[in-house]
Amino acid sequence: MRIKTITYLIISVSLILGLIIYIGFRDNLIINRLIHMEVIKDYCSLIKLPNWFIYSLPDALWMFALILLIVTIWNFTLSKPCIIWIIISFLTGILFEILQKPKFIIGTFDYIDLIFIIVASIFPILLTFKLKGVKK
Repeated sequence: MRIKTITYLIISVSLILGLIIYIGFRDNLIINRLIHMEVIKDYCSLIKLPNWFIYSLPDALWMFALILLIVTIWNFTLSKPCIIWIIISFLTGILFEILQKPKFIIGTFDYIDLIFIIVASIFPILLTFKLKGVKK
């Protein structure tokens, strides 16, 4: 299986898992008003998960998927445009979290979310370095 196909599959799974966590375990969110997935909510109500899984992991999964998509588009080459897009995406994710503290953005500021976003941003870059080594 080609590396790009695998990465697109990983990106899709990350996005879907983040969405399932939001739909299944979080309440009072706009997405829960838009999508009525009572079957998922009923099943998820039987499962007890730690708070970091419910509240921090979705952001990390989405940031991971976004950065992985960016490096995949640029064939795992950290070119200038790729790095610019990574930086813009990373700063946007961090700013969305930070701007929740003064209530400029709806949500609850959390240092654990920041840590998860940072770590999730690093993994695709490490994968890029690993794949560069494999290609040589």
